[in-house]
Amino acid sequence: MGKMMYKQVNCKKYKGFKSMKNYFNIQEKRSVISHLTHHINPSRHPDRILTEHYFLYMLEGGWGIGQNGINHEVLPDDVLIMPAGGHHYAVSDTLPMTKYIWILASVADGDCYSDIPDISDNISYSRKYVSLDTKISCRGYEEPKELFHKIALESLAKSKYFDIKLSSLFNVLLCELSAINNNTATAGSDNLFNRALCIMSEHPEKFYKIKELAAFFSVAEKTIRNTFLRHTGESVHEYQLKKKIDIIKTRIKLEPNLKMKTICKEYGFCDEFHLSRIFKKYAGVSPTDYKFTL
Repeated sequence: MGKMMYKQVNCKKYKGFKSMKNYFNIQEKRSVISHLTHHINPSRHPDRILTEHYFLYMLEGGWGIGQNGINHEVLPDDVLIMPAGGHHYAVSDTLPMTKYIWILASVADGDCYSDIPDISDNISYSRKYVSLDTKISCRGYEEPKELFHKIALESLAKSKYFDIKLSSLFNVLLCELSAINNNTATAGSDNLFNRALCIMSEHPEKFYKIKELAAFFSVAEKTIRNTFLRHTGESVHEYQLKKKIDIIKTRIKLEPNLKMKTICKEYGFCDEFHLSRIFKKYAGVSPTDYKFTL
């Protein structure tokens, strides 16, 4: 991995401000290596300044790590970002049986740290860079842990095009961490809602009942019901009806010769009368009359 110092483009030098943000370029290729580390006995973090970025995902245990005058208690599901050029050192030993995944990534053009609060709002930055706090709690989010594991496995396996895969996975990780950091990621019931939508989209020929979804995701029926009401203001059945009609309208527009019998079969309607009645309820006209409005 090339030795590159942390570039500071239009950013102030790091002086340990708690409001500091790290900015990472998500469009350039990086050199990336990763490994899962297990400390059976208490261990101290090395006192060092790296020329690459160091990302740590705590799986089990805990560790006290200082960075540029600020101490961080890193607990399970925390991500600690130690940017290149920063001073990292031990605050306390690891807890027994501490396990974590680390990633070492080369510096890309424009990577920097800043205490300017609105730098990421700049158009040139927002499309090319993500902003991240030094420590991010990922509790309740599955994607960061999965990406750390994927990066560690790819780094170990070194399959064909592994360098390209590692760089791409790392940039996806940066985007996921940014979404969590800026409260735009989905977790908990939000994630459940998205997973339910995926199941529905994969099987458009079915009408899912609350009981089926609850059993599939191993949650209470009330949880499914409340999740859909919170996200859509509608029941599970009502939501499916409206979405199916929206899709059918698009199909009719793109495939005007498509038979209603085929649509009924592909989208779970009993017969053409059933489809026509539901279609008219949401579209205002029958499927046949809808064709003439196009």
